[in-house]
Amino acid sequence: MKNICVGIVVFFCSFLTKAQSFGLQTLISGEVLNVHAVSAADINGNGDNDVLVCYSNTISWFENIDGTGMFGTEQPIIIGVGQSFSIVAADIDNDGDMDVLATSFDNRLVMWFENIDGQGNFGPQQPIDDNGTGAGAHSTIAADVDDDGDMDVIAAFDLDFLAWYENTDGQGSFGPRQVITNIATNARSIQTADFDGDGDLDIATSSSGNITVAWFENTDGQGTFGPEQIIAGAASAVITIFTVDMDGDGDMDIIKGTNATDEIAWHENTDGLGSFGSAQIISNEAGFVRDVLSVDVNNDGDMDVISASSSDNRIAWYRNLDGMGNFGDQQIIDANLENPRTVYAADLDGDGYQDVISGARFGGGEPDYKLVWYKNQTYLGIEENNAIDVWVYPNPVKDILFISIPAATVENITVYTVLGKMVLKTDDLGSGVNLSSLPTGSYFVDIETDTGSIIKKVIKE
Repeated sequence: MKNICVGIVVFFCSFLTKAQSFGLQTLISGEVLNVHAVSAADINGNGDNDVLVCYSNTISWFENIDGTGMFGTEQPIIIGVGQSFSIVAADIDNDGDMDVLATSFDNRLVMWFENIDGQGNFGPQQPIDDNGTGAGAHSTIAADVDDDGDMDVIAAFDLDFLAWYENTDGQGSFGPRQVITNIATNARSIQTADFDGDGDLDIATSSSGNITVAWFENTDGQGTFGPEQIIAGAASAVITIFTVDMDGDGDMDIIKGTNATDEIAWHENTDGLGSFGSAQIISNEAGFVRDVLSVDVNNDGDMDVISASSSDNRIAWYRNLDGMGNFGDQQIIDANLENPRTVYAADLDGDGYQDVISGARFGGGEPDYKLVWYKNQTYLGIEENNAIDVWVYPNPVKDILFISIPAATVENITVYTVLGKMVLKTDDLGSGVNLSSLPTGSYFVDIETDTGSIIKKVIKE
């Protein structure tokens, strides 16, 4: 038995916290229309995540002023670029700061913008590929395709081809287009991962034209790609994919979102060599799913899923219940964001949890000029382990709290306000902690043990 002294008053009770997993919409900007893509990165080098957005014909960023999710005014990177459906932060020129990589669908461009001073002052667009009178550039990502230590670029052009571009000098000078395939028509989403376990980056893509999810082996680790290897065909278009180790077996699986069937599913990399199994349904309740990604939403060590779906105006997440890819029900983050097409996750408030970013897109009704984020509050929703006896006393107290857990060892304790602000975390549990200086009010105490987490609601006198 270990008795823990913590200075705080506690309601002595055993209960299941029913708090919302995410907070309400927090506005970043109310002056953006038709948000196509969002991302986040430390643009100005101050240690917190800023937000990037493509909307209408503009690419901009917003500074996270205080590291807690309070954002400044819009800082345009380029205006008049046409529709951009993809935005990525990456150090293209190897100078230690985050540059911006993006597409222009209307202008058929893949381009990058140098972060000149590391403070978010960007130079002019630098074209990587201008497709002339051909199809528009839809998606792009940055990755070290040829394993030479710098960031190359991969891009998909609508109705045309999937290609990569070598960063020839590591400073943002790109070589000619190297076509990976010209049969991935209407390629919508690109991901990189080592699918076959040989130590280099392969490429996966979704294609709404020939209705496939496929991957291409980087055969020599230098950017020579093999033929298309089908992961899944579909009865309707797969609009988005994401690569992640969904079942914790050390290889990379794939999530897909199929919009016409409202379905989110994943495919297991069954042998770690790129042989994929059949679809395992995560949800069929994402109305015309537009975007999916995977992060550890609730910090339990496995990968959950987040989605944006446009016909039901929803941002939602799905809990990986066992770390093996078996998912719980859809948990709605927001059901009133007009026609969202994109979603991204990053820690915006510095609490160690992945928050969610999205934006509205005009869908036929009144336009909704919104770029928003949602605070991750899953730490307020951790279930008590009722199989473990926990005694918390006295109740109430003004300074010292004793916690007795005969069947478990307490590893650390974290105290949060009811708004989710962490006010204490300690693993120095031997002599107890005096919290008499805390203001009166309600708190949540997250007790981490060797058998799991226990949440207790607390009140300080």
